[in-house]
Amino acid sequence: ADGSQGDMPLADVVVTVSERQRLATASTGVHSTAGEGSMDAEVRVRNLFGRAEVLGVEMEAGQHKSNTFRLYATKPRWGGADARLHAEVCKTVLSHQRKSSYSEKGHTASVSAAVGHAALPGGCHEVSYET
Repeated sequence: ADGSQGDMPLADVVVTVSERQRLATASTGVHSTAGEGSMDAEVRVRNLFGRAEVLGVEMEAGQHKSNTFRLYATKPRWGGADARLHAEVCKTVLSHQRKSSYSEKGHTASVSAAVGHAALPGGCHEVSYET
């Protein structure tokens, strides 16, 4: 830099920003909950449309007919503001057949929108709806 302001010299700063590439991650696991062994798998794709979105699918299968399927998506910077939109659908079957003839079945869908961030003045505000 060639100018100065009082006793403080000025400097040019160049910041290079590049968009992260799409990245898919996958994970698997085996665990036991309430005496039932389960396997799970999850696949997440980040930056699907070039705007830092996350799209994911998660599946879990238990040895006694319990299972879960979940599909979710998150959109940060929703509407160009400091806001985040999240939506998910889930289908669950919890088998109690080791001890009875009963199985719980559930279908849920949820959507939430959050504005702000906990570390910023004014904090974070979120509204959500689940069926």
